This record gives sequence, C-alpha cells and structure tokens, in this order.
Amino acid sequence: MREAFNIGYDIILVSDSLGLGNKRHYETTLERVRDYYDRVLEHQDPTN
Repeated sequence: MREAFNIGYDIILVSDSLGLGNKRHYETTLERVRDYYDRVLEHQDPTN
C-alpha cells in the first residue's frame, strides 16, 4: 500500500476486506490508513 501511494496511486481500502483476527489491529489499521492515505470505504448493507 505504501509503495503504491509513494509512486502516485490513489489508495482506497474497503474496511471489510481486512482479514485481521484481532479487533485492536483492525481498528489501528483503519485509523492509520485514514491518517496517511485518506480513503477507507465502509461496508454498506444493500438489504437495509
């Protein structure tokens, strides 16, 4: 992710795409991506 950002790609992370088993690591990853790369898309359930 960092390498792609450094060479000019826009970074978008879909929050449900993370396969982390630890809730704290999950939240920390989302926070850091928001802070450094600016784009985290949240899952929206289309049935609601």
